[in-house]
Order: sequence, then structure tokens, then C-alpha cells
Amino acid sequence: TWTRAFTGIEAVWLRPTLIVYVTPRDLSRLSGAGARSVWTAHLAAFDPVANKAHSITSGLSNDLSPAVCPPR
Repeated sequence: TWTRAFTGIEAVWLRPTLIVYVTPRDLSRLSGAGARSVWTAHLAAFDPVANKAHSITSGLSNDLSPAVCPPR
């Protein structure tokens, strides 16, 4: 059987025990005068061994294409 672990797009497997992905876009409310809503998406990581996800970015962000960069 299949079990849904997380909802996301643009997943990148970094190790057998870590998947980095982009959360689905959602409306986030801006604060201050003239507040409005903007579309945001965040980077998150999922550990399939622990069956837990946690956010990597916070606040307003729009990370739509995660990529692994080579070390310098």
C-alpha cells in the first residue's frame, strides 16, 4: 500500500533519508498598512525514516525550483 508522506512539488533526494521539496503555493497575508495577500511557497525537508517533515524557509518566500549545487 502507498501512504502519503507530504504534499509538494519539485522534490530533490539529497540522501536516502532526506527529501527536500517545495510546498504547494498558498496565500499569505502581508502585515502593515494596505495589507494584502501574496502567493508563497516554502522549502521543506522530509525524513522518511522518522516520517517527519520540517520547514527550511520561513516568512514570505517563493522557492519553486530547489537544486543541489556542487561544493566549491
